[in-house]
Amino acid sequence: MEYSYLIELVKQNPILGLIILGVVCFLSATLLPFPSELFLIVYLKTFTQYKILAIVYASIFNTAGGLVSYIIGYTLKNQILKRNFNTKKIREKNKLKRLAYFYIKKYGSMCLVLSWLPIVGDFLCLAAGYFKLNVYICSIFMLIGKLLRYIIIACFIN
Repeated sequence: MEYSYLIELVKQNPILGLIILGVVCFLSATLLPFPSELFLIVYLKTFTQYKILAIVYASIFNTAGGLVSYIIGYTLKNQILKRNFNTKKIREKNKLKRLAYFYIKKYGSMCLVLSWLPIVGDFLCLAAGYFKLNVYICSIFMLIGKLLRYIIIACFIN
């Protein structure tokens, strides 16, 4: 997918850039493949004076996207996800679902620090909703993980 047009928009104005960064970070935390790290890097290189704001902003919107996956897991438990997280079927299904199920069952909300991981993180958020873990605790651990990732990325830029 070509992102050059969006990247040019990010570079034009710090406020417009933050809006686009927020939308991209939100969408990238759902099941849509958007490169939130790329947009954060472009924003930080263009507007260095807003480094902390951009990191916090990206983390909050990325967490909000993860919470959408949590809500999907929570609300669709009896309809769609039951066949995906059924313990008998998990043994037979793909490795990512087994991994998410294992970590959620073993570590609970704490494993959502890893919710920033590609693909696995989506399943972790879905599984947390499916098992109806406390949404407030889940959102805190999601935010911690996503914030740490963006801080590490920002440190390597300079």
